[in-house]
Amino acid sequence: MTLVACFTVTVCAGFQSPGFSDKIVLKAELQLDSLKTKGAVKRTLFLDYHQSQHVFSFTLSTQNWLTCRNFVVYLRDETEFRDKLSPINISLNYRLDESTFSDGLLVNPVLNYYQENRLEEQAYILVDCGEDNVCIPDLRLSVMPDRDQIVIGEENYLMLTVNSRNEGEGAYEAELHIKIPPEADYTGVERNNKALRVLSCDYKMENETRTVICDLGNPMAAGTNFSAGIRFTVQHLENPELSIQFQLQVRSSNKINPNSNLVEFKIDISAIAQVQIRGVSHPPQIVLPIHNWKPKDEPTKEDEIGPLVEHIYELHNIGPSAINDTVLYVEWPVLSKTELLLYILHIQTHGPLQCQTSSAINSLEVK
Repeated sequence: MTLVACFTVTVCAGFQSPGFSDKIVLKAELQLDSLKTKGAVKRTLFLDYHQSQHVFSFTLSTQNWLTCRNFVVYLRDETEFRDKLSPINISLNYRLDESTFSDGLLVNPVLNYYQENRLEEQAYILVDCGEDNVCIPDLRLSVMPDRDQIVIGEENYLMLTVNSRNEGEGAYEAELHIKIPPEADYTGVERNNKALRVLSCDYKMENETRTVICDLGNPMAAGTNFSAGIRFTVQHLENPELSIQFQLQVRSSNKINPNSNLVEFKIDISAIAQVQIRGVSHPPQIVLPIHNWKPKDEPTKEDEIGPLVEHIYELHNIGPSAINDTVLYVEWPVLSKTELLLYILHIQTHGPLQCQTSSAINSLEVK
């Protein structure tokens, strides 16, 4: 046997007859939690029928000025619904059952045209909010990231430690809302730190806004104060700004003071690159003077200038960030006093390189 919270709905009706009929029958429909739209969870059900609506006949007699019927209604388990603050609307629709009219009546009974044939009453779920049953929370929120910058090219795991507290009365349907920047992806909650509460969070896409919503309690009771870790990765940095921004807020369904302070914080984006340069000479050395060789005053061929020396330079970026613009300066001795020392024949490159020289290349047009 399961104990449930119950209350009684009493429906009473009466009629006056000028002597034409001693009884009438009403067709009535009683609906519980009628303001909840179709598909929403009805918070109350009839104890005898386990439904949220009931159609019944109501026989009224002139022998009894007022006829009443009682219906026992129970509240679902609180795990089956979230809304505990809005009123439970109870509506009654009724009409005359004309199929019960006697054939010999000179005048058929009618309903009072000055009164609607629909009645409504409301019931409230008692919550721990004082004598007025109105909860006014005082929600506070603070956020601390586990890193102060994001580096382009790294995996960039990020955890936000979120502290949520309620310094007022109970906050119902309390949720943490996190608006995620386009560069970040939600990966889950921190589960390995005993000092942090493990939250139940869902990722949602609303109007092109990427949001993580975490359940904080229903209610988030007065005096609640806890921290939780929310994890992200930040990898989509093809066209990065100087920073990325997160927005966080605790929200509830309370009518008065429902939300916490809005926290907007930025994390800087940095580019870090380690560039290496390596070089080699072929041949590694040349011994001067060169045996049996004399330079020509007006050389036309390579061997008339001197032995060929090739310098190879390699530039490597070992990251983690990419580099947009890099400039490499190479200086070499062209002259020794007034004589040519290193005469450049040509420059050969591999990769997206553009080279410029301060002096002409192969100015003598040597072949």
